Amino acid sequence: MFSLDKSLTLIIAAMIILFLAISIKTSKHFQESQKNRLDDQIPLKIEISDNEVPASESETLEAHNTNSVSIVNNSDDLRRLSLDSSFSLNVSDNLFDQVVRFKVQKINKESNYTQILGRSDNEDTVLITFTETMTNILLKTSYNIYEFVGDNFEGVVEQVKPLGLKDDIHEHEELADPLENNFVRKKLERAN
Repeated sequence: MFSLDKSLTLIIAAMIILFLAISIKTSKHFQESQKNRLDDQIPLKIEISDNEVPASESETLEAHNTNSVSIVNNSDDLRRLSLDSSFSLNVSDNLFDQVVRFKVQKINKESNYTQILGRSDNEDTVLITFTETMTNILLKTSYNIYEFVGDNFEGVVEQVKPLGLKDDIHEHEELADPLENNFVRKKLERAN
């Protein structure tokens, strides 16, 4: 019913082989780039050998052999931050989790709360307010807003969820018919 000559069959076979070769090469390149991307990030978990004893639950990493960066895993780690210290927060959104580094710009300690303002090299901003029983973290990046509010901070700041207010605007119905406009303008005379 349908016949192909040999040259057309060879051309189709060559194109299929070429397509498979390109697909395999692209797949290997993508896997290598993902591996390199993961190697550039701060690890989320740090293994400690039996010979090492951490000073606290807050691990410290050497960032490019310059400044130490404290990883904030809980509310106690927030209390250990000091002015000009560097720290990192884990943020999570719908697409992926990442680590954002900050430097403490300002600390405001009051009798019933402490507030910390931090900025990153990319001008990301974090405002941390905590008391003995409550932690509030508001983190703004150029691409998203993250927030944590609660009493049991476990090291991850989640993306702010949309409020879904698009359907909350309602047209109002008139409660009564408007009154007839019977306003009469009076001309005022000047008294001399």
